[in-house]
Amino acid sequence: MRLLLPFVFVFPLALAFMVGIATSGFASGWLVLLILELFMVCTAYFVLCSGVPDSICKASNDNCYRIDGRKSRRRELIEQNALQKLHIDIFATLILVVLSGNLVLLLIDTFVIPLPIAADALSIFSSELETWRDQIGARNLDREYIAWQGIGQLGNTEVLEQPHFVKASFPTLIGATLAWLLCSIYVVRVSYQMSIRQLSNGIRTRSTQYLNMDIGRLQR
Repeated sequence: MRLLLPFVFVFPLALAFMVGIATSGFASGWLVLLILELFMVCTAYFVLCSGVPDSICKASNDNCYRIDGRKSRRRELIEQNALQKLHIDIFATLILVVLSGNLVLLLIDTFVIPLPIAADALSIFSSELETWRDQIGARNLDREYIAWQGIGQLGNTEVLEQPHFVKASFPTLIGATLAWLLCSIYVVRVSYQMSIRQLSNGIRTRSTQYLNMDIGRLQR
């Protein structure tokens, strides 16, 4: 169950991207997005770190004590550094996921559809496609989109004959978001599992080394 935590926290991160787009214009939208990203990264970081199996934490703590029960400061520092590396790996993975999501948004804004237009369109979203299209038309968002493409100027009647951007661009927007989401789930899951496995293997290796060292001391 603990290894499913990456799945749970990438989905809210994806929602944070969409909320950031839908609730404000482009300039303030990036600020809202940054705040949401920081909140989600911090939340995911603390929950994922707390999701480390108790058996691993106990084994790491046991490594801090010699066979006679005395605590070793040197071993304690080694175990603390190993746990710190796990925390750094988790945080770095989450940051990479966020940066990749921002890159996707930047590419969409540059080549697919301006984020202010997408935000306005999402803010008036309706489950009825025709109703949504009518509301988009009423706010001239379709004309703004086509003018941005350089196809025509505002007020040009030929603009109205161009493909509606709900059909032209939103499938790309949704597809890119889903592709990023699936890739992020995979990256976070694999990275989390690898980090846990490396920590566990390191603890077992050191435990064997410490045991041999302590037995060697007792036999002298």
